[in-house]
Amino acid sequence: MMTKDNAVPDLGAGSKKNKKNKRKKGKQIDMSKILEMAKQTGRGAQFPNATANAKVLKVDGEERILPVQQPQQVRLEEADIGKICDDAVNAIDRDTLKNKIAEAIREAASRSGKISVGTTADDKVLRSVSKGKKKLILQNPHSPGDVVMMTAAIRDLHATYPNEYKTDIRCSVYEIFEGNPFITKLDENDPDVASFKSEYPLIHQSNEGSYHFIHGYRKHLETCIGRPITQGKLKGDIYIRDEERAWYSAVRELVNDDRPYWIIDAGWKNDFTAKAWSVERYQAVVSHFRDKIQFVQIGHSDHNHAPLKGVINMIGKTDLRQLIRLVYHSAGIVTPVSLPMTLAAAVPQSMSFPKNRPCVVLSGGREPMQWQAYPNHRFLHTCGTMNCCDNGGCWKSRVQKLGDGDKSKEDSLCMHPSKVAGGQVIAECMARIESQDVIEAIESHYREPGAVLKYHESKTVEVVYGEHNESKGTESDIKK
Repeated sequence: MMTKDNAVPDLGAGSKKNKKNKRKKGKQIDMSKILEMAKQTGRGAQFPNATANAKVLKVDGEERILPVQQPQQVRLEEADIGKICDDAVNAIDRDTLKNKIAEAIREAASRSGKISVGTTADDKVLRSVSKGKKKLILQNPHSPGDVVMMTAAIRDLHATYPNEYKTDIRCSVYEIFEGNPFITKLDENDPDVASFKSEYPLIHQSNEGSYHFIHGYRKHLETCIGRPITQGKLKGDIYIRDEERAWYSAVRELVNDDRPYWIIDAGWKNDFTAKAWSVERYQAVVSHFRDKIQFVQIGHSDHNHAPLKGVINMIGKTDLRQLIRLVYHSAGIVTPVSLPMTLAAAVPQSMSFPKNRPCVVLSGGREPMQWQAYPNHRFLHTCGTMNCCDNGGCWKSRVQKLGDGDKSKEDSLCMHPSKVAGGQVIAECMARIESQDVIEAIESHYREPGAVLKYHESKTVEVVYGEHNESKGTESDIKK
């Protein structure tokens, strides 16, 4: 008997009769009868495992067997299952999946009306060092030059988020922040204050990275507050108070005229000799510009500064704020990579022209140019020309051992010490900078057409510790 459930496809659609019987359906029969029929037709060997669900179709009065073939069994090993799962997981874009799940959670939470949803930005702020607090104390135990760099990060924080934050600092050189509008007196014991150390871990990428030192503190501050900070000008942020602008420069007090002058820093730290240049070459530079450029020699009294001839000697005669004012009135600076280099960029100009203070930097190969050089500075370096600094700077501390027990510096020695005139031993990268290189770098600012400076035709004044020669004014102590 034919039923709806055992209907089979039409197998002979080619003839009219087949077309007529197109909707014929198969019928269920007894299994013993199917097997007997199969044996009689010689087909039993092909389908020994036919089941009771086998069907027959009547074609031209003849019944034909349509057995159900058993599929070939394939063994699926556990390792195969694992590989299939791994391939499926690896094919997933994890970030996309994460975002989709997060989006679904936010949407479900929002629809509930009972859950407030925080953003990723909110989460970063709350997990940051500041814990979302808007009163910040930045601790900086480093050198004055490093602190100058931090001033830019504070400036950029307030420029990015106007009136949102209050900032204070803890350092050894508060003179750098005199007149700074972004500094507010804060108390560490205030529960609304976050106090943390300000660093620049970006220095570890300085040799091959694309960042300047000025980005270091800003990038670190970003992680401390959990928010991005837009980079501002490529210079520190030092202010000159209105009363300071009205004061005469220390040089005018000495020579009784407003002659332009260049500051020259010809020394180095006693325990850090890798930045030293030849004293005789410094002297050659000063002597070359006699009666053209007035030089003022500065330096810390605890550091190694050999007095030069033909200069106004202010070694050990200025505190940090006096040095900042001296830079403010200066026409230019000659220096190794040091505090005066950062001040040359950070301290505003007393004159409206040129827009940027000229600065000639004797760098050698210790530090990479992209990390230290400022726009508009003449940066004399040897990176890429020696095997010790062919991939950025060498970052060594000393040229020779000093025997002072400072293991970190004693183990950080120059690969190529070089003895120069006068018996002084300096790094070969510094020795490759000739006095003529520095002279030409200075002269480039006076070269016509298009010079940014003009020579001042007056006799060079030589002042030694408050006593001077060839000066039009009266004697005056330099340090007030």
